[in-house]
This record gives sequence, C-alpha cells and structure tokens, in this order.
Amino acid sequence: MVRLADGRVLVAGGSTSNDATSKRSADIFDPRTNRWSPASPMHRARSSASSVLLPGGGVLVVGGSGTIIRHGDLFNVFLRSAEVYHPAIDRWTRVAPMHDRRLAPVIELLSNGQVLVAGGYNDRRGATSSELFRPRTGRWRMTDSMSVPRYLGASAVLPNGDILAAGGRRDPVTRRRTAERYVVGRQEWRPAGQLLGAAHPRLFRLANDSVLAIAGEGHWYSPTRQVARYALADRAWHQVASLPTARASMSVVSLRGHPLVLGGSGPAARYTTATGFLWRPARQRWVLWTRMPQPLSNLSAVRLRDGSILVAGGQSKIYEGSHVPTKCAFRYFPRGVVAEDG
Repeated sequence: MVRLADGRVLVAGGSTSNDATSKRSADIFDPRTNRWSPASPMHRARSSASSVLLPGGGVLVVGGSGTIIRHGDLFNVFLRSAEVYHPAIDRWTRVAPMHDRRLAPVIELLSNGQVLVAGGYNDRRGATSSELFRPRTGRWRMTDSMSVPRYLGASAVLPNGDILAAGGRRDPVTRRRTAERYVVGRQEWRPAGQLLGAAHPRLFRLANDSVLAIAGEGHWYSPTRQVARYALADRAWHQVASLPTARASMSVVSLRGHPLVLGGSGPAARYTTATGFLWRPARQRWVLWTRMPQPLSNLSAVRLRDGSILVAGGQSKIYEGSHVPTKCAFRYFPRGVVAEDG
C-alpha cells in the first residue's frame, strides 16, 4: 500500500484466498470521496512484493511470490520481475527484471533518485545481494552485498541519507542478530551494531533522528515485546521500554511523528489483536491508544495528508489456527483530525 503524490492510495497484488494464490488486481482509495475504485491490474500476479514511490510520481513494485499451475498442482515461484504504476494514466509498464529473485526484500528511495533493493528470500535461502534501480533508464545494476541474508528484514532512511537495515537471519559467526547501514556515497554496507530485538522488527525513525526497532517475530517466529533504539551519536543499539504485549505481523504508522503500532498477532501466534499502542517520548513508554473495529494481522496502514490513517487488508482470525485474508478497510481520525467532508 503506497500513498501517491496526489494523496490517493494504491493497493496492489497480495493474496486474497486461503490457498495463497497471488493476485494481479489493484485498487485506488480516494480520501476525498472515502471510496475505493479498481485500478488497472499488474502484468504479473505477486504477493509479498515490495514497493516504493518514485520521484516522478510512479510506484515501483518488485519481486514477491507468484503462483503457477503445473500438472494440475499449484506451485509458488519467486520473482525477479518489476513494474511501474503510472497514476496519471492508470497504466502499468514493465521494466527490466532484477538480477536476483526476491521475496519480501527491503526497498528504499535514495537521495540521488535511485532505488535500493536488498535481501529477501531467494529460492529456499535468504539473499545477501543488493541492487540499484535507475528510474530514468529502467535498468538495474548490482551493488555491495549485505553481510548476512535479510529475509523479512526492515529498513529506514537515516538523516544523512544512508539506509539502516536490521533483522533477518542470525550472523553465522556470532549467532547474533545484527544491523548494517548502506553508505550511499561509497555504495557499500557497513556494520551498525548488534540488534537488541526480534528477527523481523519494524523500523521507525523518530524526530530526534534515532530509530526504533519495534517487536516482531523472535525465536521460532513467536511474537515479542522487545523494542530497541539505534542512536546515531554512538551508532549503537539501546534497550527501551517494551510493548505492553507481544506483537508480530503488525503495522507501524506515523501519528503526529510518533510510531503507532496497529494490530498483529500475539502474544500467541494464534491470537490476532485489534489494539494500537502509541510511543510517548516524554514518558519513554507505550500507551494503549486506540482499538480497530476488527482484529487484524499482516495489515497495511498509511498516513493520509489530513493526518488520518488508512488501514486495509490483512488477515482476520476466523477459527482456531486459521487466518484468512480480508477485504475490510478502516479510516482512523485522531483527535483534532476530521474528515474532509466535515
């Protein structure tokens, strides 16, 4: 889910059935009318892809998982393909494929206008490779590789334009979770300390330019409460107040510059929650802030121009041990924010 330059929101691909079949379909949400409308479908059905808003207003979507039918059976395949959505004409165009297949890689727009895509899952193993996309040419080129594979890792843009990546697999030498930063000027990855937290956290950059690594899956993919802060001053991680309850597969979105953790699974993997916790920097702790109309995990959330928050998709627990995709969407209006129609 990506907020477009004109304020609308694009949702594309994903899985819309319990058999994990990937989809080509896309939808557009218009905050002015509070309604969804169909957009042109992608060229390739894909789920667990990664996307980013380009400087020209287009949306780059890369990788993910597709499905094929072979001899009557359904198989998942990891994708190298990439395409760009052009909102002004409601059209997708193919661009050159990546060098590596990638499921759920990290993706960030760099200050020089290029796009960094790194890690992900690649044919039964995590990937360490990274590559750069140049929108003007629509081409990819390889760049420095990360030190460890980072499947379902997280990333954030630092104040100097470098990219912080955290989570993923343990370092094979130290057996510890690590982080690293991509130095854009030198086009290389450098160590960024030992991560004090989960394997698959969510990263959120605070107003003081430090970065929080928030919860996510821990050992054996169990939800965790741990939260750590990466301080730019000493380039090290520091433990901060944990979430009130364990959380994984949640969404983190900005609420007036503070991270709001919405939904997710936890404290047991079979449990889906509707609660939202907000980080209060003055108190250095998390507070229960809101509750969604429905419990959801693997949801998407984005802040709209007026300060409201759009939540869409995800999985809702129907019965014990079963989580199926949902088409529901909510719009949250914090205090002081009203709908555009009043």
